[in-house]
Amino acid sequence: MSRFFMFSNVLFEDDGLSKLAEEIARLKISRPLLVTDPGLANLGLVDRCTSLCPGFAVYAETPENPTEAAAQTAAELYQAEGCDGIVAIGGGSSMDLGKAVGLIVSHDGDLAEFDVTGPNPRPLDDIPPLLVIPTTAGTGTEVSVGCVITLNNGHKATIDSEKFIPAAVICDPLLTVSLPPRLTAATGIDALSHCIEGYCSNLQNPLTEPVALDGVRRIAGAIERAVQEPNNIQARRDMMIGSLQGGVAMSMELGAAHALSVPLGAEFHEHHGELTGAVLGAAMKFNEPAQKEQLQAVRHAIGIPDGDDLQEWMNNFCEKLGLRTRLSDFGVTENSLEGIAEEAANSFFNDLNYRKGTTEDYLAMLRSQY
Repeated sequence: MSRFFMFSNVLFEDDGLSKLAEEIARLKISRPLLVTDPGLANLGLVDRCTSLCPGFAVYAETPENPTEAAAQTAAELYQAEGCDGIVAIGGGSSMDLGKAVGLIVSHDGDLAEFDVTGPNPRPLDDIPPLLVIPTTAGTGTEVSVGCVITLNNGHKATIDSEKFIPAAVICDPLLTVSLPPRLTAATGIDALSHCIEGYCSNLQNPLTEPVALDGVRRIAGAIERAVQEPNNIQARRDMMIGSLQGGVAMSMELGAAHALSVPLGAEFHEHHGELTGAVLGAAMKFNEPAQKEQLQAVRHAIGIPDGDDLQEWMNNFCEKLGLRTRLSDFGVTENSLEGIAEEAANSFFNDLNYRKGTTEDYLAMLRSQY
């Protein structure tokens, strides 16, 4: 038996941001809170949004990795300004923070109570209308049920609920043109990992599987052009569609690569997408003996020759995009590997990985990338 979550109303259009006021009105939001980060504010994006739709309350202090403290501050602003909806513009951090703000202003209790990695997570009720506008092509948060946020106690929580699927999305490929090559690569590899791990999870979803596999093919075919030719609009469109497809693929959940990259990111505070790319090949190689048919389809979608080692090929692919693949290059310490491996083995990502790994299995993967 499978449970299907279908994604929200998506406007996909070059210069789609110009329709911001129309989308806000369609959601019947009269006083929106705009959630974004300092970098985008400095680039003038807040000014552009407020010129398109006056009346925003603005929270522009989203940290690189969203935190419960930041969400609480933004929620206080939401309530003080009498807001009735949220517009989150930026990468995954701003979108996840927007989701967390929606939870806080509509629920009592702490965010930890909703963490699916903890015991007996609370279910969510409805949150205020949420409109998201991604400025990267990678996280898939724009159509996903998930929210990842660092709690006040330092734990990196994952909160999953269909209530988090945004009410509306504006996907404007032109907003990604100014993204630096390395961030284009890192977020793109993250989207690729979502498509691969969703397709290869142990949950079956016949509606989503072909979407995930097409996302693999689309991202693999566009990511190098997007990195090397930042103004290639068709490549930017394909990457943004691939990100949407990765978000849909996450309805089948993720696996071993995320079991490793999430605790690595929580401890060493490096970019999630780049960390995921650094362990993706090792995870695919680990799964291949148990999933020959699925990973054969992935090989063909990407263009990996049948005889090539998956881990070596993926490492070379990431390095060609300018990304690091050796964990020591991220500042990961050798004496931390066993703890990371243990956390990965006990994670819900491992439970959803087709081939369940032991601490020793994950330690071997980490060492092979060290």
